[in-house]
Amino acid sequence: MLTTPLDAVRRSFPRTRMQISSNWSTRLIEDVRTGAIDCAVGLLTDAHTIPTGLLSHSLGSEQVVVVSASRAPVGPDGSPWRLRDLAEEGWLLNPRGCGCRAALERSFDRQNLAIRIAAEVFGEDLQLSLLHHGGGLGLVPRRQFEHSPHRHGLHILEVSDFQISTHVALIENAVPGRFGPAIRKLAGELQAML
Repeated sequence: MLTTPLDAVRRSFPRTRMQISSNWSTRLIEDVRTGAIDCAVGLLTDAHTIPTGLLSHSLGSEQVVVVSASRAPVGPDGSPWRLRDLAEEGWLLNPRGCGCRAALERSFDRQNLAIRIAAEVFGEDLQLSLLHHGGGLGLVPRRQFEHSPHRHGLHILEVSDFQISTHVALIENAVPGRFGPAIRKLAGELQAML
């Protein structure tokens, strides 16, 4: 998602050298707070907090969906699935630190259900590939699912008792720095895309 917006920033600010880093949103927010990086773009859930002194610019919403190779989009009776119906199946999820995984685990905990983690793998592309070839359940952004070469044979499940509110946000220091114009360009490009 960042490739085209970053190319636009490079064209507009050819003398600015960018260094790109990838990490969990929580860690990136902390890196902006400490000044280790100038801005961060992350997928934020309701559990993320933005420290005093930082600004969060919501760039657009992102729907996170439950994906399966073995289950139909709805249950046998035509109604949405419930987490209870999915408790026996193995989940392929990002390792701990992922806000979406944490939200799913909290939903299982609230219902006194155990979640069965079949695999912990970094990145939704790898998760979708593994789901496509081996089955199970995954949790991925809808936009990523729709552009994945592995989406054929996979289904987005309707789950009545699990919805997660997420949005893509750009985090920056509240005090404008010398890279403010480049950061605003990046934010504008991302917002147009989303």
